[in-house]
Amino acid sequence: MNFNELVTFIAQSISDRDYQSCEQALVEGYEYLNQEDKPLVDSVEEVSFYRLYIVFFTRFIGSDNFDYDKVITALSVLEYYGADQVREFELIGGLEQYCDIAFYERALDYHPNSMALLLGYANKMEEIRKYDVAIGCLHNALSVYPEANNLRLRLWDLQVNYSKQLLNKDILEEGEIDVLVDYAVRTQVHTVIEDLLNHDRCNLSDQQRNELSIAQYVSKDSFDLQECISLWEQKWSKTLLSVQSGIYLVDCFYSCGMLAQMMEVIETIAFKEEIPVDMRELTEDYVEEFFQSYNREDRELVVSYYNYKALYYKHQYELELALKYVNVAKIVVEEHPSILLTEGSILTMMLNPEDETALDTLMDAAYKGASLPNYLLEVAHYYDMLGSYHDVLSLVNSYHAYTLPTGESLYLQGKGYFGLGQYGQALKPLESAMNLKEDSPYRLSVNSLLMTSYKYLNDTQKFIEALQYRLSCFHVSRPEHWETRNYYVVFLYEMKAYEQCAKLIVQLHQINQLSKSNEAILYYLVDAEYLNSSEIQLPKVTEALIVQDPQSIEDYRANALYYWIMGDNLESAKAFEAAADLSYEKGFYLARAYWRTTYDTSLYEYSLALMERLKNEAVASIDYQMLYWQQNIYFRNDLAQPAYDSFRELIMKFPLTTMRKDMSASHYAIRQKINTEKLGNESECDRYLKMHNSVFRPS
Repeated sequence: MNFNELVTFIAQSISDRDYQSCEQALVEGYEYLNQEDKPLVDSVEEVSFYRLYIVFFTRFIGSDNFDYDKVITALSVLEYYGADQVREFELIGGLEQYCDIAFYERALDYHPNSMALLLGYANKMEEIRKYDVAIGCLHNALSVYPEANNLRLRLWDLQVNYSKQLLNKDILEEGEIDVLVDYAVRTQVHTVIEDLLNHDRCNLSDQQRNELSIAQYVSKDSFDLQECISLWEQKWSKTLLSVQSGIYLVDCFYSCGMLAQMMEVIETIAFKEEIPVDMRELTEDYVEEFFQSYNREDRELVVSYYNYKALYYKHQYELELALKYVNVAKIVVEEHPSILLTEGSILTMMLNPEDETALDTLMDAAYKGASLPNYLLEVAHYYDMLGSYHDVLSLVNSYHAYTLPTGESLYLQGKGYFGLGQYGQALKPLESAMNLKEDSPYRLSVNSLLMTSYKYLNDTQKFIEALQYRLSCFHVSRPEHWETRNYYVVFLYEMKAYEQCAKLIVQLHQINQLSKSNEAILYYLVDAEYLNSSEIQLPKVTEALIVQDPQSIEDYRANALYYWIMGDNLESAKAFEAAADLSYEKGFYLARAYWRTTYDTSLYEYSLALMERLKNEAVASIDYQMLYWQQNIYFRNDLAQPAYDSFRELIMKFPLTTMRKDMSASHYAIRQKINTEKLGNESECDRYLKMHNSVFRPS
């Protein structure tokens, strides 16, 4: 066969796994190409042959025909033709017992971001105890492949070994002391930290001592938040901090929900001087020097720095600014999983339900190596924003199967039950979240949800306890303090505790802390004479107070109360009904709408429609008076059958109230006697007449 046929045969043999025939053909082909008087061979065929040669013999190195030098010759031919690819270098680089350092430096000159070549070079450097170069290799590998979490433990081992190597030196140069402190902070090895803190020859700066002290403190088995805050305020905050030591504290404060302290730490972090090195300009001679200098700043830590800034502004709901910090981090490492998770969570908060960008970003983060528990929580947030509460609960349950509950996961679990209207079940995870020793950025969100749950469960005592906790979190100088007091005004109004509401609302009004949305409640309390109009001077209610384009429950509630005061029952009822559609207190607002319509006999059809809504959507809010008035509407509009049915419903639901006095029983009997008479039911009419006569005996 000719050479072209030989190459085709080799390729087919590999495909058919006929390795014996393949090996013989490769040996013959190699000898053919390397004879002194070889005939001309097409370069394409020669390249194909040597590529197959490298693939085969890097796989079967136990073969008697394996010759490393011949494999390198094959690579050289590919280089000569400019046909070498990263795959060939990686296959040969996998033969670490045969490759020398020069091979890896040559290979990295061509392919500086190859994981296999970086690891091979790092192994060679570790063998000759050039730990700084090996560390730089792994740092670069992680910056290119941040999902390669298996490298992190290896990196830690190298840093520990390098630290011990430096400590064993008789004389340490200033730059070596800086490196030693840096690695001691990163690895948190207590013996190394103690040696440094107690070693006079190191002549540590105050900043370095602070950094070592932080690393030592955060690695302890037990953690005291108040002690940590005290050390921060009295000692650690007095100097700038490296990115690593700063991130340790940021981690602690963020996990405990101390966002203000977290941002204070971020502001003290100082980056090292940047060394701009373009990987595309890397030369073979510069490989070792590059990886020594590369270690000056860990890109992982730079990503964490910007990620925490993004998280801070996310929790402040400054979402556009948060995304800007995400984009800065993505410049450092384009597709880092933690940054993608943060980006996905921010996009979730900005969610357009028809846009799946947020979910796609979260899935991409998982694909790039984000931890499964963190991914599950962020996707739970996504479905929470969509209102898919069954999915939220399923994801949180999966999260709890992998790790212990956190304030965030318990908040989401409570939110899931709350969203499904299961307020009693929501209490357990929410109360558990409040009882966790560790704080979290979601603590106030948990508190808000608890207050609302207690409110809907009519547990006034627990509601007030939750409200008092929230007030304790904010000084009177903070707007959140007054927002909470204004929320209490609404709570009292919706609980119909009008006298208590009046006392509180007057206090807020007098010190100019009453919210604009609650002014309508103040007007109502004056109009209903819970407050003395002579003591509270308010302008007259006119159309000018009406919100022209109402959007929120506050807008609709205000309009409903203003229309009420102006005597426009229809518009007041419509606004109350709209408020009901935006409130969890649907029954309260539908009832208000219902009563407004009863003041205008021409609105009886609207009254009856509202009563049907109440029966279907908020039956617990229907009281005796409302049902009584329903039968009254039917009776006055000569609707005998529904009037009859409605009175029967009234006595079945409220038997004691309906028949509490002889006069009530007599009234019931005479109404039903008239209804049955109109319906032509003589026997029932006669029965109700006898009932009336047995109760009502005129003197």
